[in-house]
Amino acid sequence: MKKLLLKILILGLIIYIIFNIDLREDASQDKLLMNHVNLIGTITSYIKSNNHSFGIVKFKVIKSNEEEIDFSKSEFLFPYRIKKKYAEFYGYVPMEAKIGQTINLNSDERSVKFYENKIKLAEVTLTISTDKQNMKYVKENTEFK
Repeated sequence: MKKLLLKILILGLIIYIIFNIDLREDASQDKLLMNHVNLIGTITSYIKSNNHSFGIVKFKVIKSNEEEIDFSKSEFLFPYRIKKKYAEFYGYVPMEAKIGQTINLNSDERSVKFYENKIKLAEVTLTISTDKQNMKYVKENTEFK
């Protein structure tokens, strides 16, 4: 009985440690995403990978409160990149996405909204990715070289 109790206690401790590590990673990612960036643009193209509709939405920036954001040298994939009047969103590309639509990226809300004629068609969540397949896909298909 004591051995069973000890095993349960050790298992519980391991689960607690893993859970706390995940929470710390999520908290640091939240801090990176809470950077007050708000972009509005027009979709010029998009491409999807074979990894659960992950892809790149490329767009011309119409309105932005930032001129440049670049985390490309990081060990993770930041969900967007901006340089002057051009930006890319990296993440889930909804099937409603079409060239010519308006895209609104709001980092503090962790959201990307897709509009056509001021009607919201889809909304996806901004997330930081550590998936090697997604990182490779962006590196191979980005316009930022």
